[in-house]
Order: sequence, then C-alpha cells, then structure tokens
Amino acid sequence: MVESVYKVIELVGTSTESWEKAAAAAFAEVRKRLIPYDSTSPSPRLGRYGATDGREYQQYFLADDNHTETGCPFARLAQNKTPTAKDREQAA
Repeated sequence: MVESVYKVIELVGTSTESWEKAAAAAFAEVRKRLIPYDSTSPSPRLGRYGATDGREYQQYFLADDNHTETGCPFARLAQNKTPTAKDREQAA
C-alpha cells in the first residue's frame, strides 16, 4: 500500500492595506471557526502573542466560565505557596 503525504494550506485572512489587517482577519476567522468546538464563548482576554497590551500572562489563567479575576495571578499563586525547607533556609 502506498502512503502519501499531502500538505493543505488554506488562506484565512487577507487585506490589500497591510499585513497587520490580514493577520487580524485571519485571527478573527480562526476564532470564529473554533466556536462550535467549545462550550463557552471566546474570552475577551484572549489576545495575540507579542501584543503590546501585555495580556499574555492572563491567558494562562482563563476560567471556563470567562470570569475575570483582578490582579496578577502569579502573585496569588506565590501567596498560596507552601514554603519548602530550602525556602526557609534561604530566608533565615
């Protein structure tokens, strides 16, 4: 039996104005196509890698119900962390 490998590329975003607008169109199209596969709507906190508004860390802490927490989630994790013996030695 002969096995074949096919590479399929579909163009999902275009713009005659700029690559940024083409990327935004592609991002919106992908998000729209993912909606049928998810039980909740896309979070308003979703962003794009490298965006200047600095939302990337927030995307790791998205709740399933899209509830938005305030403050830095890493700070909350650090507060809830149980110190290890090594941490106590360094603090002494």
